[in-house]
Amino acid sequence: MELTKKECGFYHRGSLLKDKNYIVVEATFELEKGNSLEIQKTMTTNTEKRYKKQPMYFGSAGCFFIWNYSKHGRMYEKYKSNNLVGYKVGNAMVYPKNIAFIVNQGNSNATEVMRVVSHIEKVIKSKYNIDMRKEVKIIGTINGINYY
Repeated sequence: MELTKKECGFYHRGSLLKDKNYIVVEATFELEKGNSLEIQKTMTTNTEKRYKKQPMYFGSAGCFFIWNYSKHGRMYEKYKSNNLVGYKVGNAMVYPKNIAFIVNQGNSNATEVMRVVSHIEKVIKSKYNIDMRKEVKIIGTINGINYY
């Protein structure tokens, strides 16, 4: 099926595509003309910000959890006090410079990533009674568990 931007129903951290478990196989973007120097400056600034905050030298499972700071406080402090900063299973690791990311330090696989995720969820639930909310949508079967 083809959907327009409006039909996709984009909102902060979501869309109809995510809500309905649709898989995007192709996208077309309409670009606007602009000042090439301004565009280059914006691209450079954005790239510099990403290199400071995101694991640009590692493969990544993305920014994994959505965290409600106003409701639960600082996530980093909770991770740090429970030895979750840099927590690792195989080659999947909580990225110490930005704990929202789970990175691949070598040839990690989905099972290792999901073991890291599961450990984080269990620790945060048992210590703080907080249910972690995934930003990443997991689809498929990993280690005998179906995700949809």
